[in-house]
Amino acid sequence: MTRGEIEKKIREHGLRLTEQRYYIYEYLCNERTHPDAEEVYEAVVSKADNITLSTVYNVLTAFVKHGLAIEIKSEHGKIRYDAGTHLHGHFLCIKCKKIYDFKIETLSVSGLDGFTSLQRDVYFNGICNKCN
Repeated sequence: MTRGEIEKKIREHGLRLTEQRYYIYEYLCNERTHPDAEEVYEAVVSKADNITLSTVYNVLTAFVKHGLAIEIKSEHGKIRYDAGTHLHGHFLCIKCKKIYDFKIETLSVSGLDGFTSLQRDVYFNGICNKCN
């Protein structure tokens, strides 16, 4: 995404544009590694003025709340973030710890009549084809 597209998307999702939000979202969009908050912080600390790890956590929480990112709960409850908010699945390799995206062609569920779904997660773990 270009700088203008990132700035527009942040504003369209009801957030005020700040330097910290811009650099964090740019990183999430361009580095499809599903980073945790500490990894995001390490990637943007040299770019964004006055950014702290606490700021990164707060921005990521706001991104999730406003639909700019989703949380992925991975190994040992660690939370990772993905700017891809469309319906797709994640596969965690238990050897290399890499998270892979995969397409979901159809998703059919039953037994949730009367429920309000706020997020849909499809999550697998095992051994990836590179580690196999």
